[in-house]
Amino acid sequence: EELSTADVSESSLTGETSMTLPGEATEAGTAGTLDTNLDLSNLNSAQRDEVMNVVEDSIETALQNEGVLSQNDVVTVTDINDEGEVEYTVDLNVDSDIDSTLEKISSAFVAELGSTLSNPDTLESISNEIQEESAVSSDPNVVEELSNADVSDSSLGETSITTIGENTEITINGVLDTNIDTSSLTETEKEEAKEVVENSIQNTLENKGFIPENDESITVTVTDIDEQGQVEYEVDLTISPKTGTLRPAETTTLEAISDALVSQIDSTLSNPSILEELGNAIKTESADSSVAEELSSIDIVDFVQGETSVTATGTATGAGPCNLCNAGEIGLEKEILFNGAQTSCPEVYRFLATQSEAGSDSCIAGKKALRTECCMRKCDLCSGGGIPDWYSMVNVNGNSMTCLELDAIVADSEIQNGSDQCSQLLEIAAPACCYEPPSKPCNMCQNDSEYNDVMTSVLVEYGGTTATCGQIFNTLFSREEHDSETCALIKQDLSSQCCYNKCSLCGALQTNAALSVMHDETQLGCSEFDSYIFASNLVEEGSNECQAFQDEHRENCCYDISCSLCAKGNELYTTKETSVVQYSGSEVACAEVANFLYQQEMSQG
Repeated sequence: EELSTADVSESSLTGETSMTLPGEATEAGTAGTLDTNLDLSNLNSAQRDEVMNVVEDSIETALQNEGVLSQNDVVTVTDINDEGEVEYTVDLNVDSDIDSTLEKISSAFVAELGSTLSNPDTLESISNEIQEESAVSSDPNVVEELSNADVSDSSLGETSITTIGENTEITINGVLDTNIDTSSLTETEKEEAKEVVENSIQNTLENKGFIPENDESITVTVTDIDEQGQVEYEVDLTISPKTGTLRPAETTTLEAISDALVSQIDSTLSNPSILEELGNAIKTESADSSVAEELSSIDIVDFVQGETSVTATGTATGAGPCNLCNAGEIGLEKEILFNGAQTSCPEVYRFLATQSEAGSDSCIAGKKALRTECCMRKCDLCSGGGIPDWYSMVNVNGNSMTCLELDAIVADSEIQNGSDQCSQLLEIAAPACCYEPPSKPCNMCQNDSEYNDVMTSVLVEYGGTTATCGQIFNTLFSREEHDSETCALIKQDLSSQCCYNKCSLCGALQTNAALSVMHDETQLGCSEFDSYIFASNLVEEGSNECQAFQDEHRENCCYDISCSLCAKGNELYTTKETSVVQYSGSEVACAEVANFLYQQEMSQG
């Protein structure tokens, strides 16, 4: 009875953010609350636990079905208090393999750098820095050539990960398009121009917050400026295995990983159709349980993203075992000669891992002799940029699989990065497996300022494939910007088939969520019509069916808010009752005006 009109009104993620270097395993997660009208004060301990389990399983299943969580990730509802506040956590295992984790850090670092340098404001700032830096040069030719420097575009090239002793270095290659002409400069003058541009890039990235000031773990090096004005440069990030507090540079890269996680959860749980499916899943999950009645009318109406934490669950101590291959490389299955004896690469891996420490003389000698023969940098599906969506589907040679399954096939097939086979594969896989989260997602059912609802389960044919409207809605929401050509095209083609103006029982009035009414000999909460009955039966506003529901139940379920003189938005102020004001041509006290407005038949809106 207490939960028959359950309503979830708000969600927030409130966990503190902490950043540490990966140890044996790294976990990323969020902790937060759902604000609901649930009242469990009259339930016993066993019933409370069952309600928590139902809500917990439903959230986890919904996020797994949307590809946000894997089977190894965990949602935990830790408490539902007497005020209806649901406390929960979402914990994800980033990776138990440090090499793979370094690849993720590298991808996040590249994504953040690319985002910073693609901003026109950043390019303008670099241009200004070059002009200011060159002004103090003692060489008039350098001053003249750089005085009108203009940086027009930026692109990132290949990324390499190299482990030397205890340190790992991530190197990103990039190009800036400029109007700088070095053809008339001497070699000495050209070197000075390169130094000016180098300092300008470094200073700008520091000013933009990408590089912490005076942090030596991230450096910029300009390697060349050709006669067409293309500036070739490298950005190097050094990660050392020190425990304790990270330098800000490493924190930044781990924050980028957590930002990708937040974006995925946010784009999924901000989707109205997902919240609707989650509410339905909770009802279905609880149908045969002892708390079925309590959860029969639960409604989830809002989600607000909060903060994320990234922490190490293992401990990195000592130099660790010797790894024949560098970070980002995979071991090959092949027979070789080692110390004059016939053996295999896997045998050498095991020998070095069990008999040598990383950075030792024997480890360095083994790597020098055999790494090139036994190790290979495998084809990286997202080497061209973007965040991998491992659970997205991709079709390769007529076979449909997840991007994670494809990545495993790439490793087993020993497809090398930079090879023709890798290039051909990336043309097919990268668009499906890699994405940049949109800053303002595409809502297929939004028309100007009006938001319609999506018909989640309706099947449509588009682009030669069949999918549900819900799947198309979710893909657009997580991948496409609201003003993109793809968003506009699919809205034009599919919104009439997938979107509808769902019936609203109360319209502009307020719904009395605490009240239940009888409908077809069944007792229903007033909020259940909008959240379940109309959604599951696709009842459209203005239809005869919608009008019948409104005629039957609007009078009992809906109410208006009387006009309050001292209310504005969600804020309620105290009335200065004795203050005198001019109103309708007379001097009256504020208390009289407030009372007059309250008694009139006018709403707060």
